[in-house]
Amino acid sequence: FKVPPAGYRPAGWSPPAAAAGTVTKIDWSPNEMVGNAQFYILWIIYFIGAAAGLMIIGQAVPIGIEVAKLDRAVAAGGLGTMALLNGLGRLVHGSISDKLGRKNTVILMFAEYLVAFLLLLPNSDTFTKWLVGICIVGFSYGGYLALMPSITADYFGTKSLGTNYGYLFTAWGVAGVGGPFMIDAIKATTGAFTNAMYLISAACVAGIVLVFISKKPEFKGA
Repeated sequence: FKVPPAGYRPAGWSPPAAAAGTVTKIDWSPNEMVGNAQFYILWIIYFIGAAAGLMIIGQAVPIGIEVAKLDRAVAAGGLGTMALLNGLGRLVHGSISDKLGRKNTVILMFAEYLVAFLLLLPNSDTFTKWLVGICIVGFSYGGYLALMPSITADYFGTKSLGTNYGYLFTAWGVAGVGGPFMIDAIKATTGAFTNAMYLISAACVAGIVLVFISKKPEFKGA
């Protein structure tokens, strides 16, 4: 393997023409990336997707105990299945994105969250409903970890991908720290995990809107 020379193009391929007044840019430096609004839109999308998953993953057993009235040992036993679906979600969503496109797949993952947060988990009066709900969450959450590096490359190129994705990955870090505290705070304030799920659902709808707004950035020409 070797890196192709600068300006290399496959035989017979021509890059798409840029719109008038814009300049197509393939590779963005970290400083250029953080100066563009599209980076922050992606950051928020990633934060919502990660926080929604981590909130439920961290509280899956207490949710099973409170909502589905499960024994703690029974609820803990379902975590292994959720972990398997988490790993599977990375493979499946990556494959789907190659066919449907990255943005459509992210919308699909938010829709999967909504099925779990609005239909299954708040109404999980049985072990099966609870297990299917947390497995959907784990499955969808895995997709964000698979797709966001590819989306970063699509938007900002591969030359500085390691650093650029490192900046974007801070969204996951903030979600990892803040997500569990957020669901605990909502539970303490409202008295039920189901109320937290409805608020998370609203955030997922906002995430879908942001996906529609998100687009590959362009430099404005003079």
